[in-house]
Amino acid sequence: MPRESAFVAVAKKYLRSRGAWPHKAHGGPYGAVTGTPDLLVHYHASITQRIDVNRVDREHGYCYGENCSVRVFEFETGTLVLDMVDTRTNRVIWRGWAQDSLQGLLDNPDRMARTINEAVRRMLEKFPPAVY
Repeated sequence: MPRESAFVAVAKKYLRSRGAWPHKAHGGPYGAVTGTPDLLVHYHASITQRIDVNRVDREHGYCYGENCSVRVFEFETGTLVLDMVDTRTNRVIWRGWAQDSLQGLLDNPDRMARTINEAVRRMLEKFPPAVY
C-alpha cells in the first residue's frame, strides 16, 4: 500500500470509529443520531514531502564541517484537517488542523492511531469556538 494510502486509511478508520469519536452526531456516549444532524464532519488527510535546510543549525546555533557546509533534511509530514459543516447552510463553520512529522509512524499503525487520537483531541479542545 502506498505511504499516502496507509496514512489516509488509518485516519479514515480512526475518524469513522464510534469509540474514537464520542460525540452525539456519531453515536457516541451521548446517544445515536435520529433525523438530520445539525453538523457534518468533513476530513482530509495527506502526506507532504518537506525539505529543511540547516534545521539543526537554527535549533542549536552551529554548523557542520570546517566550511560550515549546508545540510539538507528531507522528511514527510502528515496533515489532518477537520471541517465542521452546518447542514442548514452547507458552510464550514469551524476548521481544525494538525501537522506533524510522520517519522516512525507509517510502519506502526498503533502509534499512528495514537498520534491521530491526540491530534483530534487537541483540535476539538478548541471546538466549539469561544464567543466574545
